[in-house]
Amino acid sequence: MKLAFVFGTRPELLKLIPVIQLIEHRRTGTVILFDTQQQRELTPGLLREYDIEYIQHIRFESYRNSLASELASQLGHLDDLVDGCSGVVVQGDTISTVAGALLGFYHQLPVVHIEAGLRSHDISQPFPEEMNRRLVSNLASLHLVPGENEKCELLSCGIDETVISIVGNPLADLCRAAKSSNTSSWDVLVTMHRRENRSSGIKELCLALDRLAADKPSCRFAVFQHSHPDVHGKFLRYLPTHPNVDYVTAMNHQDFLRVMLGSKLVMTDSGGVQEEAAMFGLPTIVLREVFDRQDGIIAGTTQKVRVHREVIAKAAVRVLKDSNQFKRIPVFPAESPSELIVDQIFNYFSLKQESAA
Repeated sequence: MKLAFVFGTRPELLKLIPVIQLIEHRRTGTVILFDTQQQRELTPGLLREYDIEYIQHIRFESYRNSLASELASQLGHLDDLVDGCSGVVVQGDTISTVAGALLGFYHQLPVVHIEAGLRSHDISQPFPEEMNRRLVSNLASLHLVPGENEKCELLSCGIDETVISIVGNPLADLCRAAKSSNTSSWDVLVTMHRRENRSSGIKELCLALDRLAADKPSCRFAVFQHSHPDVHGKFLRYLPTHPNVDYVTAMNHQDFLRVMLGSKLVMTDSGGVQEEAAMFGLPTIVLREVFDRQDGIIAGTTQKVRVHREVIAKAAVRVLKDSNQFKRIPVFPAESPSELIVDQIFNYFSLKQESAA
């Protein structure tokens, strides 16, 4: 059995890493990685950090002119590479996810979708991810969902219950291993990168940080750089120059988790970061207009705010006044999500082979 894993971004790869490691541990030589390089600056370091170099990689430099050219480029480069594969595995909701799912469909291969069933019910937010999710749900053969809510979403779309399995979030297996640092340089961890926030959201966040940094000079803020040139340019233009605001370069994932564990507040529009913060029980302000992940809401640590300077600042002040009021004990699933995912994948392909025989 050969499984083609198609990914292109750091968040995708993070959730695939523990799954890939476990599959290779159980059956060496099963995994082939196809890196579309949507974030070509970020994925190589992550692969080195988690020792994934021993698996075959196929990389290419994709176009970034538009979403359409990105998808066309990925499909064109990947088309002949899946010959001999038994199936395609994709994660999440990026252009690489759509490309992998379409590739599997065109080659009449089963498609496994990890993190299936997320919905915002607004096709304009997140854009284009919400539509990507809906497309992949119609292409996938096996839907591996984080929880009951996502299962219900797929059932409401007419997906057969027999091909839906609740497996949890594989990020938990990486976060569980994170070690807390006794000292931390920053009190507030900040990230923003989403497409819908690039026009005005970054400016509004920076104006909120300007006020917060001035009002709370003893509080240190870490604003993490993103590789996308539009995002980086906006932060360079608007980020306040207070001595307690640091513009921090990308770091190893486990180092990032240590910084998060030492913080009092997380402010982000990232789906993955808010999931990690929820697992650690950390107070989190989600900087998005629509909400599509329930982890922090269920944990009672997350609040979604309108992306406006006054609203952001007010929410942050409320948390920083007594962050312990919003903090919770870290909660991790009893069973390893990666174990459940790999069990489902192996069971699916074993049954398929038996029925073919």
